[in-house]
Amino acid sequence: MLHGMLAGYLERDGSAIVDEQFFGTELNRQLLEAGYRVRWERGVAEKLERQDAQKRAVSPRFARVYQLRPEVDPLLKFVSLQALLARSGALLREQYQQVYDGPCPEGDLDDVCDFFLYQPPKRFIGHPLTVSDLLELYNEEESQLYYIDPMGYQPVRFENLRKETPKI
Repeated sequence: MLHGMLAGYLERDGSAIVDEQFFGTELNRQLLEAGYRVRWERGVAEKLERQDAQKRAVSPRFARVYQLRPEVDPLLKFVSLQALLARSGALLREQYQQVYDGPCPEGDLDDVCDFFLYQPPKRFIGHPLTVSDLLELYNEEESQLYYIDPMGYQPVRFENLRKETPKI
């Protein structure tokens, strides 16, 4: 960790995999002095931050799943968040319908998505979770909303997210 950011990780063989943005920093010198073989890779810090956020996900928790309404422009379906924002200008609440609100298993976001794929609860009225769907994990104290993106789970926000009553 450098300046509060996750920078990389150690492999079992003793090599250090570090985000290339930290090349030339104090961390670089410290790893070399400690005798690590350092491999610099792009995107390591971002990946580690996402994984860390998933581990800190709300627990115990419940989930809400939102899927694009059938009448939404097909060009907005099954696309990355970046493509959706480029095409529509914003992540619009009215384009989504809530298809589930209830308990979900512990674990990371992949575990929760697998739950809806392999053991969907009876109250789940949507299709298997896929790109462009929204997954909200919540409890009494907090809520975290994610856009399911081809590159992983992107944290997003909506105003007035909970105003719709589920149509289950």
